[in-house]
Amino acid sequence: MKIYNLLIRGATLASRFILVIFIAKFLSAEELGIYSLFAASISYALFFVGMDFYTFSSREILSVEKSNWFGIVKNQFSFYFAFYLLSFPLTYLLFYFGFLSQEYIVWFYLILVAEHLSQESMRLLVVLDRSFKANLSLFIRSGIWVYIAVVIMFFDVDLRQVSVILALWLTGSLTSVLFIFPELIRLRRCAVGVSRIDISWMWKGVKVAVPLLVGTLALRSLYIVDRYSLSYFGDYTAVGIYSFYSSFANALLAFVDAVVVMQLYPKIVSAVKQSDAINLAVYKKKFIKSVALLSLILFISLPVGVYVLLKWMNKPEYFSYFAVLALLMAACIIYCFALLPHYELYARDEDKKIIFSSLWAAVVGAIAMPAGAYYYGLYGVAAGQLLAVIFLCFYKVILLRKSKLNV
Repeated sequence: MKIYNLLIRGATLASRFILVIFIAKFLSAEELGIYSLFAASISYALFFVGMDFYTFSSREILSVEKSNWFGIVKNQFSFYFAFYLLSFPLTYLLFYFGFLSQEYIVWFYLILVAEHLSQESMRLLVVLDRSFKANLSLFIRSGIWVYIAVVIMFFDVDLRQVSVILALWLTGSLTSVLFIFPELIRLRRCAVGVSRIDISWMWKGVKVAVPLLVGTLALRSLYIVDRYSLSYFGDYTAVGIYSFYSSFANALLAFVDAVVVMQLYPKIVSAVKQSDAINLAVYKKKFIKSVALLSLILFISLPVGVYVLLKWMNKPEYFSYFAVLALLMAACIIYCFALLPHYELYARDEDKKIIFSSLWAAVVGAIAMPAGAYYYGLYGVAAGQLLAVIFLCFYKVILLRKSKLNV
């Protein structure tokens, strides 16, 4: 990857992390809770409204002549617009049951559509081998507006509002969609004949995408049920404090993923595919050692950095729950270790086992986290997430062993 692409990606990854810090600094914990619950709901709803349909359409695009690409893209986005009619009434349940305030309902649907179209446009740019445009689109969608928001909050007290942040978010998402239009025009010019809406093709894609979507929604539920549980049994302030510490724990996960997992998982998958037991053992040992060492370093250094940051923020209400960070970091570390049996199962084409493990972990989380929120508040939710991730890790290890015995 070229250096400017790396810089853009790095700035994009850092942006949301920086935004949480500055919201916590300049706004109340309650307002951070409102924003965090809103953002988590958008992230989860994106999986639902998109149905992971791109996994099917991307493969279809790459398997045919370029003259047929426009027809596939037309059908893909026609499917999205049609599915909005079904998914939007269901996502309204978030407001009906009071998880999100009716005050933000217009913002929710505008940002959801803009984010989804931006996300799918970026994915299409990747498929069309426009990597720089894809990265730039992602930076505008998720990065540059954040830095503008930070500057605004720093210099203008009157604009330190959740609605201002949402307005900038919507602007960034809509602007990023513009990058796909020149590519669509080129594809239309290359197209042969008139493309028609193909319902049977869409249905075929649904049958491919839905099984993968079920596993994705189940696994991602671990990172939204926690906030909903705190919102229901507590208040937005509790959600805000929890989300603050969760953002740092997730930074650990992202760092380990970038430094270790992304480097080693292709080699692990390749060794399994080639039945190379010797190299597989070497890569697995290296994976475990690297994750353990890096996790240990971050487990010691990250709380120190957070402590210094809290001193700068001068928000004593966050200090009261400092130990929550340790629970959330432990959950992220175990999740990293769970990726080892996950990728082995993936390499063995055991998709059903992966989906079932995600479903059962989601069930554990759906029981443990609300119960934890009811009895022990923030600590209970964090402990519930840790329990669900431990279950996920051990269950995948068990499934992997059974898979090996059946060979």
